[in-house]
Amino acid sequence: MRKVLALAIIAGLLNTSCEDENLSDLFNNDSGAVASSYMEIEGIFINAYSRLETVMRNPTLIATGMATIDGANVRFMQDTLTIDFGEVNVLVADGTQRRGKITAYTPMTFLSTTNAQMTVETSNFFVNNRKVDLFFQSTNKGSIGVSQVFDVDTLDLNVATGDYMLRGAKRFTWATGFASLTDQTDDTYRISGRSMFDSPTDTMSIKAQFSTTNPLLYNYSCQYEVESGIIDMEIIKETSTQASIDLIDSDGCNNLMRFTNNGITVTLPFVGF
Repeated sequence: MRKVLALAIIAGLLNTSCEDENLSDLFNNDSGAVASSYMEIEGIFINAYSRLETVMRNPTLIATGMATIDGANVRFMQDTLTIDFGEVNVLVADGTQRRGKITAYTPMTFLSTTNAQMTVETSNFFVNNRKVDLFFQSTNKGSIGVSQVFDVDTLDLNVATGDYMLRGAKRFTWATGFASLTDQTDDTYRISGRSMFDSPTDTMSIKAQFSTTNPLLYNYSCQYEVESGIIDMEIIKETSTQASIDLIDSDGCNNLMRFTNNGITVTLPFVGF
């Protein structure tokens, strides 16, 4: 559906071009669809990370070691946190269907202990009926300046048995709300870092660098979670082109992004994180 919409928008641009300017030479139709796919796959990782944050802040889980959160059975015992959606799809609050497990090997005090580490992996995990194999490690870097910082490395995400792959490293820097441990409604944080996205089925790859001056702003109170930010991209197919994704900060936290490639900008929807 996203690919069809992206191509429809681009087709509209092509139909309105001047006779002496062939926009099809400037804008690769495939790149808009792949940029949308990239944002969806990046979102699968960020959603998993934020989900772990959510369950580790849950007061029932903290008190008893078990809770039902967003349709998943969550357990914590012997430094192992398990988020189990079961073997049948569960429709969760963000509108996606999930089944399978996310497991984190971590002390329960991970969020409050500097230098604490967490290793995360999935088991028979599906998002909207697509297999997701995810592995990453995270370290609590403690306070840097006035912000709480968590680093993610060894990120390896494989979707649909190799149709889409994402690798890279991220830094999560809290702007507001971290101290209120069990209340996420006031939480916002910046996401910086880099990614390498590969789509063998589209014979295309993306080198992505989150903007140092305008990193992604994640806001738990926003319907689509990511409120603003810019990702600079190099899209590599037969040739290499420079592009960017701008999560529009003036659209009231809507699910829209501006994608620019070869000087041509289109507005596309993204699924939200």
